[in-house]
Amino acid sequence: MSQDMSKYNVRVGEDSFGIFVEVADFNDYDELEDVFVKQYDLEVIAVTHANSSEDGNFKIWFNQTLSVVFIKKIINEINTKNA
Repeated sequence: MSQDMSKYNVRVGEDSFGIFVEVADFNDYDELEDVFVKQYDLEVIAVTHANSSEDGNFKIWFNQTLSVVFIKKIINEINTKNA
């Protein structure tokens, strides 16, 4: 990842399947998935790659036992490290 990249542009949400982090950029998706697993030891329960008719976004899914607030806190920590 380049040093000048200030922040990941993500959306964190929750539905009946679990908690998700949604990104539009594949490289961000790939990097974030690695960071979640390797640095934060989170278990990813699923990933989705939507087609262009569904906005073309990528989602990383986590178990609902984690909270949206917790995932947002991790995103903020990651963004701070990359600022």
